[in-house]
Amino acid sequence: MYYRSPGALERLARADSEDMYRRMNAKSEFFVPNTFGSIRESEKSRLGALAEFVEDYRLRYPIGRYVHASLPQLPFADKAFDISICGHLLFIYSKQFGPDFFLDALRELCRVTREEVRVHPIVNSSGARYEQLDELMVTLRSDGFECRVIDVDHEFFRGTNKTLVIRVKES
Repeated sequence: MYYRSPGALERLARADSEDMYRRMNAKSEFFVPNTFGSIRESEKSRLGALAEFVEDYRLRYPIGRYVHASLPQLPFADKAFDISICGHLLFIYSKQFGPDFFLDALRELCRVTREEVRVHPIVNSSGARYEQLDELMVTLRSDGFECRVIDVDHEFFRGTNKTLVIRVKES
């Protein structure tokens, strides 16, 4: 997304947010009042975070703080980051991408990371655990990575209280 101008990215993010909250309100029975007391409270908080992000993007986009990149190939050196966090991207889109894409993306995240990769959540767009997660973990373990699923306390939609943690192998 970071090839877009600040104004274009803000418009896209606001439209995406409106669509997401329209869908959330239509399936409010899946909402877990853990991190936020209500869907409206969540929306207000996230719109505030969006405003903060857009301001930072406007200031730092011109100086290269934000890098245009796409999985499964990233333009970063090996071990460029201590920790990599992938939020609301991979398994949510299991209808659009297959297991090979996810495996390639996870391997790439591990390549650019020194210590740990975290992927949250581990569910598909219907809120069900990603069906091939165990197979992906077996493959990553055979590559030498330590993988586990941990509980987290920020469940937002039912089923989003688990995170995949991959410990990157020592070089």
